[in-house]
Amino acid sequence: MYDRSGTNLARFGPFTLNLHSRELHKGPTRLKVPDQSIEILTALLERPGELITREELRRRLWPEDTFVDFEHGLNAAVRRLRDALGDSADAPSFVETLPRRGYRLIGGVDNGQSTTPPDQSSPGPSAAATVEDARRVGELYSSLWRRALADQERAWKAYHHERESHREADPRGVSGWLSRIRRRLKR
Repeated sequence: MYDRSGTNLARFGPFTLNLHSRELHKGPTRLKVPDQSIEILTALLERPGELITREELRRRLWPEDTFVDFEHGLNAAVRRLRDALGDSADAPSFVETLPRRGYRLIGGVDNGQSTTPPDQSSPGPSAAATVEDARRVGELYSSLWRRALADQERAWKAYHHERESHREADPRGVSGWLSRIRRRLKR
């Protein structure tokens, strides 16, 4: 359930769906959810607590002249939606399966009367703190990358050193070793 007149936000649990941009947020974090899964979520939000049949979802997701493995496609889209929501088919918190019939949104839905964007709906860290955290994460990745390159360089040098020391001990390599064994066997 959402207000079609003013806002395009629908809130349920810790999630906010922007119906205009088709973006799902969990607090300030934008979640990556495929379009078909967003379309299913939109249908469920339009009628929370009510059964949305598999046939309704088929018509909504695929035009009449589209030939697709409907069962597999719908199941995959619902599975991706559940993954994004951290939901489970066995113990659902948001999307309940009604076997062979369809799906139902369970839990409360806010009609989205607030006009604040989803990333500002709850108090969070200041922008300065977020920038500082991002800088620290960047420095951490940079130092880890430099350390990995140094480790790789040390491993490469050790490999070549080992290879050269074997070459000095046996300049003919494996072929020399095989020829020595053949000579011993002929005696």
